[in-house]
Amino acid sequence: MSTPVTDMLEGLKKDRVMFAMPGHKGRLDLTDITEIDGADNLLHPSGCIMESQKMAARLNSAAHAMYSTNGSSACTSAMIGYFGRGAKVIAARDFHISAKNAMELYGTRPVYVGLKDMCKPVRTEEIVQAIEEHPDAAGVYVTSPNYYGRCADLTALAALCRRRGMLLAVDGAHGAHHPFSPLLPVSPGEAGADLWCASCHKTLPAKNQAAVLFCGDRVDERRLKRRLAAVHTTSPSYPILISIEQAYDEMEQEGTAMTEKQQAMIGRFLEKIDGLPGIAAEQTDDFTRIVLNVSGRGLTGFEAERHLSGAGIYAEAADEDRLILISTVADREADFARLAGALKELPQAGGRGGRAVYALEKGEAGEPSWEQTVFAYPPGVPIVLKGQRRTEKQERMIAQMRNKGYNLLEW
Repeated sequence: MSTPVTDMLEGLKKDRVMFAMPGHKGRLDLTDITEIDGADNLLHPSGCIMESQKMAARLNSAAHAMYSTNGSSACTSAMIGYFGRGAKVIAARDFHISAKNAMELYGTRPVYVGLKDMCKPVRTEEIVQAIEEHPDAAGVYVTSPNYYGRCADLTALAALCRRRGMLLAVDGAHGAHHPFSPLLPVSPGEAGADLWCASCHKTLPAKNQAAVLFCGDRVDERRLKRRLAAVHTTSPSYPILISIEQAYDEMEQEGTAMTEKQQAMIGRFLEKIDGLPGIAAEQTDDFTRIVLNVSGRGLTGFEAERHLSGAGIYAEAADEDRLILISTVADREADFARLAGALKELPQAGGRGGRAVYALEKGEAGEPSWEQTVFAYPPGVPIVLKGQRRTEKQERMIAQMRNKGYNLLEW
């Protein structure tokens, strides 16, 4: 992949005088510009950004790609909005809070598909049942991969939606790396999804807030672009844009080899910790998402996370039983060595064993109801929804989660 946005920035005069935004006039970062003469406009690209997005679409098996410097949150809003105001959408309940916000914004009529375990992906048969009960739905919205590296059967879901005349939208924020190695799960584009997003900043060597919205050939690109523009800043960050482009360029050239090296490093790391008492690696569909259950050591994941941070090692997140660790091609052998050493030093506080399971209910309305959406952050998944019938079981679950250390927010 060539790098037209990067090339444009390198072609600008280094001794330029700026009587334009941003206010630092290039003194903080020469690549931080606005839509000056010779540049391009992210919301209406016609030059270097347009060419860069075409190449990103090709790499991701998409008809069109649209860069976002507002992260995937802007992309999920655009996908929900594309279904139309007041549209009925079948949605697996492990969606991100940004999707819930978009549903409220567009007056979406969601048909929720509950999950018995928030750590596992939605099952195809549950989506099939929802479609049978709601054949008038405009589409299906799922999250894959989820925060725990588990994936829905996107190929089956895409084929199902096509047969039923529905669109499949996928929050693929955590799978930006999937198109670049056969060792990884199938990407939404390869599976035949119609709308999907990828957070380059999560799993590729790109800057925070770097994301891309993709669509297939059944989607009206102009309509989708309008939905994205409605929630996207009109002052996009060129440093973020070039980080997307450069990450894709690197992955196209070396992604397969780098992923093989990454898999080997992770394998050696898992071998090192295999004999550690009370620590067990859990199954994932994506080997780059490392989920370690530490309950056998008598610790919560939150306690283990604090021990690691005390050693200067930072996990992506934790829950009642587990540490969630994100590996990317930017990791080094020395990083895994430090992590293994820190895990060996985790205190032994007895053993709890097992695994806590929290269900995500369908969210049926009723009285008394929840006045606000309560969600765990990270990963940003709603535990109960505003307007959902409030039960003692839910209240006990939320109280237990707070007591165990979950960061629960209310909107």
